[in-house]
Amino acid sequence: MTQFPSLTAYLPGLEEDTRPSYVVVIPKPFHAEALEISKEEPLPHPAWGKVKQRRDQLIVVTKELADVEELADFAHFEIEEPREQLTKSRRDAAKAMLARCHRLALLEPLGNHLVAVEWKANHKQR
Repeated sequence: MTQFPSLTAYLPGLEEDTRPSYVVVIPKPFHAEALEISKEEPLPHPAWGKVKQRRDQLIVVTKELADVEELADFAHFEIEEPREQLTKSRRDAAKAMLARCHRLALLEPLGNHLVAVEWKANHKQR
């Protein structure tokens, strides 16, 4: 049986993406907002199109640094300028989401926003 080379042998730009995927859990107090944002047309950011349901959790699985930046920015704004009244559970949820993003990427403030500069070397892969 003859083995034919894969398509990537002819088109080197199509090589498999070997970057690891990372998971950011969206805390329960933000499920409604996350689902609402994920249904907007057009999406405000591609990260919101990656929101998935896993049992009773909402997660974003990504390989993109910009997605982590968007989720960190969302959590940061929920602390600084909340969409709803900031309760203790919403504040704690925003802090937990922001902490997860900080564990994955180096985030630096730029005005009122957070900018993801690079992946952290010691982050855990999923």
